[in-house]
Amino acid sequence: MSTFTVFGHRGAMGYCPENTLFSFEQAIKLGVDAIELDVQRCQTGELVVCHDRDISRTTDGQGFVDELSLTALQAFDAGQWETIPTLREALSLINRRVGVNIELKGPDVGFHVALLLHELIEKEEWLASDFLVSSFDHPQLEIFSKCAPQVPLGLLVEGVPSTLAACASALSADALHVNADFVNARLVDDAHQKGLLVYVWTINSPKELHRVLALSVDGVFTNYPDVIRQALSAQISAVA
Repeated sequence: MSTFTVFGHRGAMGYCPENTLFSFEQAIKLGVDAIELDVQRCQTGELVVCHDRDISRTTDGQGFVDELSLTALQAFDAGQWETIPTLREALSLINRRVGVNIELKGPDVGFHVALLLHELIEKEEWLASDFLVSSFDHPQLEIFSKCAPQVPLGLLVEGVPSTLAACASALSADALHVNADFVNARLVDDAHQKGLLVYVWTINSPKELHRVLALSVDGVFTNYPDVIRQALSAQISAVA
């Protein structure tokens, strides 16, 4: 990944149905350094890419991911005739053209994602450094890390507890993923002193980007990769 990392949040969800193959392809075309996607296990055990446990917001179906088979899930329209992809399908499409941030959601997902990534790395299709695995569920991160210690970890947080950076260090995390509403200079400095990268979500405008760049963050998640990429180029040109 580049020095400053632009993550396509669920692909290019500002333009496309989120967490779909179409969204991931568009994000790559719009210049992301990495794609962020969400992974759960469905009833039949496959790893599927979907943000919500309840599929009613993002598809024309109803029900919960963990109570539906892969066949049932992929029968629903996820927008613009896209379907809910499996993680394997998503990684096959991305094919190392950019990095991938996998957010773990739900029980047992950490172990099974670790198995898949181990398989891909062992076959030399991917490098461990191509991935960043993150979660709000810190026990799942710990399980994942024990199974795939070579893959970088990102600690997702909503607020900013005073012991945040220390917690990330205890988990041997490589990065903090922080809500834009809570990121501040003290947090970024503390994280950097502990060797942690700081990635901020979700930044969608040049004004928001300018604010977090002033804090020396290491990257942002965005729904509009082209807007952020253009704003970054303008910032570089202004400095030059």
